[in-house]
Amino acid sequence: MEFVKFTPGEYLDFEKDAVQLRLDIAAGKAEMPPMGGPFGKKEPKPYTQEEIIAYNKKWDPYNPLFNDPEYAKKAGYADIPAYPGFCMAMAMGAPGFDKTMPSGGFYYTNDGTDIYLSRPVVAGDFLKPGESKGEFYEVTEPGSELRQWYMGGEGTLVDEAGTTVVHSYSNTRDCYKQYVDPAKHKDLSENMAEWCDYFPPAHYTSDEDWDYIRQLWSREEIRGAEPRYWEDVAVGTFMTETCSGPITYMDMITLYGNGMPLSRQQLCDKEGLKKMFRDPYGNYLFETSIHLGTRNLPNGRMVFYNDTAARLLARTVTNWIGDAGYVSRFCWRFFPFFKEMRNHYVPKDYDLITRVVPGYENRPLNRHGSEGDTVIGKAYIYDKRVDELGRHVIDICAWGETLDGDIIQVCPMQAVLPTRG
Repeated sequence: MEFVKFTPGEYLDFEKDAVQLRLDIAAGKAEMPPMGGPFGKKEPKPYTQEEIIAYNKKWDPYNPLFNDPEYAKKAGYADIPAYPGFCMAMAMGAPGFDKTMPSGGFYYTNDGTDIYLSRPVVAGDFLKPGESKGEFYEVTEPGSELRQWYMGGEGTLVDEAGTTVVHSYSNTRDCYKQYVDPAKHKDLSENMAEWCDYFPPAHYTSDEDWDYIRQLWSREEIRGAEPRYWEDVAVGTFMTETCSGPITYMDMITLYGNGMPLSRQQLCDKEGLKKMFRDPYGNYLFETSIHLGTRNLPNGRMVFYNDTAARLLARTVTNWIGDAGYVSRFCWRFFPFFKEMRNHYVPKDYDLITRVVPGYENRPLNRHGSEGDTVIGKAYIYDKRVDELGRHVIDICAWGETLDGDIIQVCPMQAVLPTRG
């Protein structure tokens, strides 16, 4: 036997303190420790035109509604609106497990993220954290070689009147194995490098591919000022496709380039450095630098963040609904990159595309996005209704599809449309 067989609720010596701390945090008996990573904690403040436009231009530089404040005001907005995904409420049931614990490998994934909006977020909004609730519990299967933990939460952002504007939900599944032979334990860099073995070769974008991409670009339509009325929308409609990419490592640096380098203080913290990824040249990097793997791992591949394709393909919906509509639900679901996570759980709405989109009954989410992928944004309207707030809503399954026909992202979405009534 190479790996320990785990029993739910029974913990080995190396687990006991870490598990108890997280149980105490979830029960409100202990404080959440400071979180690491490249992004510092941000204090609530009014959103500025500059930061919203900077975000919008990353993900949709084409629609004037998201890039021209004067255009947005003529469209009826108080100021420039934020493109989907600009802000969300953070809530956690417990911090992730320390990947310096002795192990045979750490693995993680999640069900994705759900963001609900009661109205568009615009420049000048001052949103503060409202209510939040965390979750933390074990989901290990008896006798499994994989110890599994569910940690997540939901929270809200409220405006100055106390009205909820954003309600979001997300979670993480932290899992690990334990070698029977301690000499085989892996360090963080060895563990994180594993995911490069799980990906197929990158797609080579041929001249014919580029001709097709240009055709898709030429067909994109921005609805703009002409209202798309709820009464005129038919269930069963496919929206006009969009196309982003091929996504290169330079695109990823541009899209996620708001991180900070490691400080001298961090580079002198020998205990802290044990939690860092170390590249083949001996340099210390944040763990998430493996998303730019071709630069950090020999023969590696750059890998999309969980939300990369979702933020690109949301343009399919915003283009189609026009200036008078807005996205009221924005979510993303993705294929787990660690193979250990692919048979142990079913993410929420994982099967939405196969349930509601004609022709996709046997075409599920089947691969995680990575270097060289072109994101063809597609969206299908599978329902329309008046919601609990009295808004006229369309329910949408959006997804990202590659030139090879792989499904790399499934995005349940909703949009509010104007009504003739």
